[in-house]
Amino acid sequence: MGFIEKYKNMSLPVKAGFWFLICNFIQNAISVITTPIFTRIMTTEEYGEFSVFISVLSILAVFVTYEINSIVTIKGISKFREKEDSFLANLLFVSSTSTILFFVFYLCLSDTWAKAFGLPHTVMCFMFGNMLVMPAYEIWSAVHRYYYRYQKIVLFTISYVLISTGASMAAVFLSEHKGYARIASFCLVNIIMYGVLYLSIILKKPNFIDFGIIKYTLKFNAPIIFQGLSNQILARSDIFMIDKILGKTPAAIYSLGYSVGMMVTIITTSVNNTFVPWLYQKLDKKEYGEIKKQTNKIILGVMSCVSLILFATPEIIAVFSPKEYHQASYVVAPVLVGVAFTMVYTLFVNIEIYLEKTLLVMIGSMLVAVLNIALNLAFIPVYGYVAAAYTTLVSYILYAIMHYFCLKCFCKTQINLAAVYDIKSIAIISIVQLGILFGAIQMYSNTIIRYSILGAVLILCLAGYKKIKRSVL
Repeated sequence: MGFIEKYKNMSLPVKAGFWFLICNFIQNAISVITTPIFTRIMTTEEYGEFSVFISVLSILAVFVTYEINSIVTIKGISKFREKEDSFLANLLFVSSTSTILFFVFYLCLSDTWAKAFGLPHTVMCFMFGNMLVMPAYEIWSAVHRYYYRYQKIVLFTISYVLISTGASMAAVFLSEHKGYARIASFCLVNIIMYGVLYLSIILKKPNFIDFGIIKYTLKFNAPIIFQGLSNQILARSDIFMIDKILGKTPAAIYSLGYSVGMMVTIITTSVNNTFVPWLYQKLDKKEYGEIKKQTNKIILGVMSCVSLILFATPEIIAVFSPKEYHQASYVVAPVLVGVAFTMVYTLFVNIEIYLEKTLLVMIGSMLVAVLNIALNLAFIPVYGYVAAAYTTLVSYILYAIMHYFCLKCFCKTQINLAAVYDIKSIAIISIVQLGILFGAIQMYSNTIIRYSILGAVLILCLAGYKKIKRSVL
C-alpha cells in the first residue's frame, strides 16, 4: 500500500497530527534555514540585539499576557462547550486587559524598563504591540487543534512563514541598523496577522463579558503563569544574563548554539501538541497500558534523534555560521540533551494539569528556575557562556525529577503513575543519553571516529527499517 492510500485511510486525529507536525516543522525549519543568511549579513552584535529582544519578549509575555495559551483554551473548551465563543472572547479580554495595564505601568517608568532590558523605547513599544495580539494566535490555533481542523492552520502557517521571512530579509538587507530592522519587521508582521485573528475572535461575540469565565480563567491560570515564567527563564534567561555579564557578542554565539540545539523542539512540540488530547482521552477511559506503550516509543524516538544530531554538531554549526560562531558547538550539545529532558518533564506536567494540580506545577517550576539563575550567576563569570548550556541541562533534569516526585507524593490517591508511565525504562534511556552526550563531545576533534559511529548507527537503522516501519505504522 502506497503512502497516498495509507494517508486516505488515516483517522482524522492521526491525519490532523501529521499536518500539525508538518506545520510546526515548516515554522521552525524556515528559521533554521535562514539562520546562516542572517549570521553572515549581520554582525554578531546586531544578531545579539535580536536574540536579546526575543529573550526579553518571551519572558515578559508570560505575565504581561497572563499566560493565556493553548492549555487554558483546551481545558476551557470542554468546560464551557455551550458558550464556547464567549469563553474564547473572555480569554482574549483577560490577556488584553493585563497587557494594557502593564503597558501603562511601563510608560510611567519607561526609562527604568529600557535601561534594565537594554532596549530602546521604540522597540519596547513594538514589543507590547506584539504581546497584545500574541494570545489570539494561541487561542485560535488551540481551538482548531482541539477539533482537528488542520486545513486552516496549514494555510495560516504557510502564509505567515512566507510573509514574515520575506519581510525580515528585506528589512535586514535594506537597513543600516539591521538588528533593530529585523525586530521591527518581526513585530509588524505579527501585529497585522495575529491582529486579524484577534478581531475574528472578538467580533464573534461583541457582548462577551462573562464574570464567571473571567473568574475561572484568573484562578486556573494564576499558577500556570509561574510555570510558564519558569520555562521561559530556563529557556531564555541565559542569553539575557550572558549579554549583561559578557556582552552581546558572546550572547550572539550562545544564541546561535542554543537555536541550533532547540531544533529538536520541532519534534517535541509537535508530538506533545498531538499527544496531549490523546493522553487526556486515554486517562478519562483509564486505558493506561496504551499510554505506557506509546510513551516509551516517544521517549526513545526523541532521544535517538538527539543522539544522531550530537555526533554531527560541529558540521551543522559550520553550515549555519561563519567561523566566529564555531565554538557554539559546545553549546549545542548540552542544549540538545536538555531539550530531550523537556519531553520527560512534560510527561509529568501534562498529568498534573489534567488533575488540575496547577499549584504543584508552579512550585516545582519556580524552584528550578531560581536554581538556574543562581547557577548562571555562579558559573557564567568563571567558565563563560558555555557554562549556561550545562546549567540549563542540569535544571531540566532536576525539573523532570521534581515533577515526578510531586506526582508520586501528592497525587498518588488520584492516579497510579507506575501504571501510566514506565519510569524504569524512561530513567535508563535518560542515563544512556547523558553518556552519549559526554562521549560525543570528546570526539568533536576527531571527525573520522564520529562519522564511523554515525555510519554504523545509520546502517543499523536501515537494517531494522522494516521492523521499525511495522512498529510505527
